[in-house]
Amino acid sequence: MALLVTGRGPDESLGEVLRARIDATINRFRDENVVERIWNRDPDLWKPLDPDRAAVIRNRLGWLTGVDAMDAAELELTSFAEEVQADGYTDAVLLGMGGSSLAAEVFAETFGVAEGFLRLHVLDTTDPVSITHLRERLDFGKTLFIVSSKSGTTIETTSLFRSFWNEVKAVLGDDKAGAHFVIITDPGTPLETVARERDLRRLFTNPADIGGRYSALSYFGLVPAALLGVDLSTLLDRALGMVNSTRDEDPYVDDSPLWLGAVLGEAARMGRNKLTLILPPAIESFGYWVEQLIAESTGKEGRGMLPVEGESLATPAARARAQLPYGTDRLFVHFHVGDAADADLDAQVEALADAGEPVVRLWLKDAYDLGAEMWRWEFATAVAGIALGVNPFDEPNVAESKRNTGRLLEVFKRDGTLPGGPPSFEADGVAGFGPAGALSLVEVLRRFF
Repeated sequence: MALLVTGRGPDESLGEVLRARIDATINRFRDENVVERIWNRDPDLWKPLDPDRAAVIRNRLGWLTGVDAMDAAELELTSFAEEVQADGYTDAVLLGMGGSSLAAEVFAETFGVAEGFLRLHVLDTTDPVSITHLRERLDFGKTLFIVSSKSGTTIETTSLFRSFWNEVKAVLGDDKAGAHFVIITDPGTPLETVARERDLRRLFTNPADIGGRYSALSYFGLVPAALLGVDLSTLLDRALGMVNSTRDEDPYVDDSPLWLGAVLGEAARMGRNKLTLILPPAIESFGYWVEQLIAESTGKEGRGMLPVEGESLATPAARARAQLPYGTDRLFVHFHVGDAADADLDAQVEALADAGEPVVRLWLKDAYDLGAEMWRWEFATAVAGIALGVNPFDEPNVAESKRNTGRLLEVFKRDGTLPGGPPSFEADGVAGFGPAGALSLVEVLRRFF
């Protein structure tokens, strides 16, 4: 269940204006058949009459039906987990970055490890200390490595794969190494080729029309979940309930995924673009996943939302004493799980609403409702993109960063050093190398943000 609480306290006009804008947006979406058009993969919802982007958008909406496909694959996944258990594996190491690892991390931190299943270690870094610390705790003979990359070319992931592959071969021999590696990737990638050439234990080919940050309820999230012993039947049933709320019920009512997207989009258009997540300890890690989904999907073309997760709330009185008001740019989302009450947190949220801050409240039956919430937030993000006029499925800066990184690595391979130049400023032991013309650290930060 979802509810928007606002309009109390000193600024009741905020609630009236925001609610009116949300209602108007939902009515417009109803008139324009937005939900039906989303299901029909209509790219004009996000970038009208733009043929260059249309094909990309159509090829990023596989998450809409991905839960149906995974529901059909549930037996395959549970059988795989049982097979690995039977073969004596005790640990799984996921090698992946961003969207290829965040859902697995949420499942691990939320559900832990069921009895007899595998401990999951998420290695989403190239920090040598972290890698060495993990390596020293592993028994390669009982460890399964999950190599997770949509493109099959992620530099960090493939580098970790090569390193651990060579180590496992050295310890166990060429003939046994392949049984300790699983690959999750899209069809036709270099990693798919490697999996077949080396006869690895298992290859999971994910639908190519599911983008990385929308892949939580696909093989990328559910293979690790199965190895942890998460009840996939319950998780996927909850997700299907949310999916069907947009297919079989009125998708324009309050509490729907579309409603949440309208709230997010219209709040951001009013300047309430700091999406502040308030999560109880039971599902605290869910904030990591929402943060990436929202930030990478909406933060482009000078628009979007900035997710804030992990921040301690301050009461209005405490903020007043410290003279640190939240300002007028916050939208709070409070998640409540089950019957467990957190009186202190609830009181702080009530104080926010009483002070006139807009607060969305979401009620979860238990942690397995995360299946439903993941799909709700994916759909809501797509809807918020419509309201904001941005394409929530591309990643221009991610692709640009990968190209720039590849270019720098080629220079390093050729010259043995990274390209550089004189700093634009040096002060108090800090050297700045951009942007051009910045003469102080403050100026660098001001230009960057």
